[in-house]
Amino acid sequence: MQNRKFSAWSGPPKAPIELVQWWTNEALKVNRELELSPNIVEESASIVYGAMSFEWFEKEIRRPRQAPVPHSNVHPLIHWFEVPNNFNVCSIVELARCLKKLHTISGFSTIIPNLRDPEGFASAFLQLAKALRFQSMGVENLLFEPDTDNGRKGDILFTDQGQTIVCECFVPRFRREKAREEFVRNASKVAFEAAKRREKRVMLLVNLERQVEVNNQFIAEARKKIISGIERVTKDESVDLAVDGCEIKIIELSDMEEERKLCSVYQEWSTAGITVGMVKKQDIESIRRGHRVPSADKSYFLIRDPDNTTIEEVFIDLAEKVRRKVDQVRLQSDNARGLMIVESPLARPDNQFVSRENRDILRKKILDKYEHVAGILFSDRITTEKKRAIYSGFLMFRSTDDAMMNFSDRLNSVEQSHVHLE
Repeated sequence: MQNRKFSAWSGPPKAPIELVQWWTNEALKVNRELELSPNIVEESASIVYGAMSFEWFEKEIRRPRQAPVPHSNVHPLIHWFEVPNNFNVCSIVELARCLKKLHTISGFSTIIPNLRDPEGFASAFLQLAKALRFQSMGVENLLFEPDTDNGRKGDILFTDQGQTIVCECFVPRFRREKAREEFVRNASKVAFEAAKRREKRVMLLVNLERQVEVNNQFIAEARKKIISGIERVTKDESVDLAVDGCEIKIIELSDMEEERKLCSVYQEWSTAGITVGMVKKQDIESIRRGHRVPSADKSYFLIRDPDNTTIEEVFIDLAEKVRRKVDQVRLQSDNARGLMIVESPLARPDNQFVSRENRDILRKKILDKYEHVAGILFSDRITTEKKRAIYSGFLMFRSTDDAMMNFSDRLNSVEQSHVHLE
């Protein structure tokens, strides 16, 4: 495949082969910091492209984007290609290593359809990523989608030191999280478009007083009131709105000093938000690589979640999701042991909101109740000091289980060796 030169701010091409070529050029620039093998970086896009197909790339690239969050309805893999920052370059390289090293494993073909599905992509990537690490540990009889008891299927099966282990991989999503994303996307789009039409810069403060039922009716009512509020708001007088279980304040921004004061107060008050601003054309590529650049004419959409949702409740909810999956790893005929593999930001070691007591909820509700489950591998992808993406977290197992302790130590050693990027 011949490389073509692209202008510094042309942005990602909208044709599959050109996108692959463009990503390769950009990834090699990013790799000056990552220090991966240039040959591996160069071949990664072609490997992924070959597995996913020209037709799939063409369809996903041309999918309409939803402003003001342009990647909110874009397949995660396309986002990785279009935004070649350190993390995303590592992600494509890792996916390519998985595809190259695991394609001969029985059951591999069942994973490709899940990778193509935006809803199934995260779990499929997790499945491949962990299988690659298990392979590097020297396990035997590795296969995908094994049959388990009662007509079910697990995600991965292998034999380690004579013991059969069945794994189930999943990335849990919470209903209220998905509903909030839908609300934020719709409401912020309406707000920013309405403000632009009226040549206003605004700050929207959305206070969710409780876990509201975000449905089409709720979104339609919020959109209507937000448009009306932006029409009425002035630099001298803010507008207060109310939608079922939700308070919205709209402020028109007038000068930089006022904007700084408001941001100082409300960005700490909020739990999530979106900022939209104007940037110079030549800075677009820097933004795509994850760098901060100056912007002007900003508007803000800030949201505050209810205070009554505790981390303990989140872990109880998570434990219930894990419990629903435990039968996927039950295989009595081989005296197999089950391993639940869960990806979540709650697993990050620097997460100050998660205590040992929170994690023990998983232990009590899963390990203490289901004997066939040997452990819960709880992890999330983070960026190291070398700007590389790895999984970080912990393996929960019974204190008397020396085999699982040994397995955990070996798995951690493989992770730290960055075998997934070599």
